Amino acid sequence: GFASDFHPYQKDIDKFPGSELLLMFDPDRGYGEKLVFPITQAAYDREKERIAEARALVLEEFEKSLIPEGAEGGGEGDEEPEENIVVRDLPRECKEWVSETLEATHQEVTNFTVHNSRPPMQVMISRPRAQFGKNNFKFSDSGENLHNCRPQKDPNFALQRKELEIGIQSVKDTRTCACQTTWNRPVNKSTQYSPNDFLQRDKVDSK
Repeated sequence: GFASDFHPYQKDIDKFPGSELLLMFDPDRGYGEKLVFPITQAAYDREKERIAEARALVLEEFEKSLIPEGAEGGGEGDEEPEENIVVRDLPRECKEWVSETLEATHQEVTNFTVHNSRPPMQVMISRPRAQFGKNNFKFSDSGENLHNCRPQKDPNFALQRKELEIGIQSVKDTRTCACQTTWNRPVNKSTQYSPNDFLQRDKVDSK
């Protein structure tokens, strides 16, 4: 887009024959910009090869740093064999309960046992003698049909509060007021800058 940093170089990007674009960071601004990219295939291959060589050197130095001091020059025979760890997901095997004393076993079982803190409640359910022997209930599955319950208004509904807990506190007189700021007409525009431009300018001024 127009606000993109690469908009001035749109023609160079379109003329590039490769399928991928190599974007590089140049902190010294050798070409005038902090982000540069090759515009020819030859330059692309050259920079790609240079990056691959630098990456190989970094990996080689990192591998050397992992070798402890005094272990260099020992040959390949001094290398420790790698441990092969195999994890088997098997069910637990039931083993024999081992305890030092009988009292320790009872104490451990007691800690995992939930004890009732209240006495049990006794409930007796009975039915009138006149209903003895009568089959007043039908235990069967209900039908699969849907039953709709339409909402209805109850004109006699009245909610009576028997008890209400409230708190009252004396405060100063309050007054409600409002204010509004000036409205500015919105305008579509965009502003874009790079912080490195300001840093580079300050660096030149300090010199």
